[in-house]
Amino acid sequence: MSNRINTPGNQVFIKEQIYEANLFAEQHKTEFGYTDVFIRKENPVSTITKEIRVDYLRSTIVSFQLPELLRMRYEGGEEKPIRGLKTHAFGFSCFTLFFDTKDEFVNNIWAKINLITSVKEFDIILNSLYYLGEENDLILIDWNDDSIVNLKDKTQIKNYLGSVRKVVGEIK
Repeated sequence: MSNRINTPGNQVFIKEQIYEANLFAEQHKTEFGYTDVFIRKENPVSTITKEIRVDYLRSTIVSFQLPELLRMRYEGGEEKPIRGLKTHAFGFSCFTLFFDTKDEFVNNIWAKINLITSVKEFDIILNSLYYLGEENDLILIDWNDDSIVNLKDKTQIKNYLGSVRKVVGEIK
């Protein structure tokens, strides 16, 4: 799943982008796929404007007990080191929190969420997202299912993570 973590100031814009993308998809859908690709516009308020410091985010994520990932397996590819790159990754096999940097600030934050089978990991993920939302006023956007999750609302986060768990479980 592709999940962007962003600022609430973009919420109206994001809802408009979701509407436009769905309308575009309807207009370009065929029985075999789509005839064109919708390209989302840049958000009016970027994450970097929140001035979240890299050292703060790294130490905060580590305090959640999300381990730093030093190597990543890219889809269909080999495992590669990510140390020394501008992208950082923390998490488990079911959840990875990524962020990239520009100088000493966080440029973008995103997450990859799969089936969460461990209650302990579920609680760590829930509390991590909630803390990040509370401290930094962030939302999560799931472009795959058109949902926006207020990361300052533990019930919304729990429901979202539970739906990811349920949907993936039903596919199996």
